[in-house]
Amino acid sequence: MADIPVSYVYTDGNVLVPASHGENIYSVTGNNGIYSEPNGGLFADNLVAGFTAGSEHVGPEEAVLGRQDGYTGDNDYVNGAVGSDGSTSFHPVAGCALRVNLPFAMDAVFWMWSYYISVWRPLLDDGEGSTLTGALRTYLDGAFIGHTQRLVWPTGHLRTVDDGLFSSEGVTARFADQCHLQLTASAGFHELYLALTMQEGNFSDVISRTAGGSSLAVTHHIGARMSFGVRNARCIAWL
Repeated sequence: MADIPVSYVYTDGNVLVPASHGENIYSVTGNNGIYSEPNGGLFADNLVAGFTAGSEHVGPEEAVLGRQDGYTGDNDYVNGAVGSDGSTSFHPVAGCALRVNLPFAMDAVFWMWSYYISVWRPLLDDGEGSTLTGALRTYLDGAFIGHTQRLVWPTGHLRTVDDGLFSSEGVTARFADQCHLQLTASAGFHELYLALTMQEGNFSDVISRTAGGSSLAVTHHIGARMSFGVRNARCIAWL
């Protein structure tokens, strides 16, 4: 039978000392405490020869841990409120993030996240193909995961037709599903989140409008937008 060392010995007839009993359960001293030690202080030298671990020895989430979180409400981001010209600053997308506390150091963590996205990114018929830039990327524990970056695609073509602004939209709403395999993860909190950036500023165009027999030149400012629908993040960790 296994011998789990404890610092406080229980003696029949003696009054229980709560603080000492608590240290038997959890202690900051190494190799002490049934719950503070990942394996309860069990080592090969205090197990009988031929001992084999069975399913009854493994508690819930001691070998595999799973977590998920998400958001169903829609959310709009416009370029006038996010980023700046030439900015490399990325802003987290609300609802597409996950923070998890790993009780033990893990051999691997498989992160997954998905989202519905609708983008308005205009391409102007100004002879130069001007457009507002934008991108999406994912961060894990504050570090950019290189393979997750996605540039935002143009979704509308704006051109002047008969002194009026004509818009033809291409791809609008899409579903994205991404993943990342993290090899080895320390015990403690870890956080993954989706982030976006959009170029600040607006295009402008002067268009003549006719009303009551009079023509008036009106300046229209054209911006960009990213809208998110149902989104979630999840992970599976293996000990």
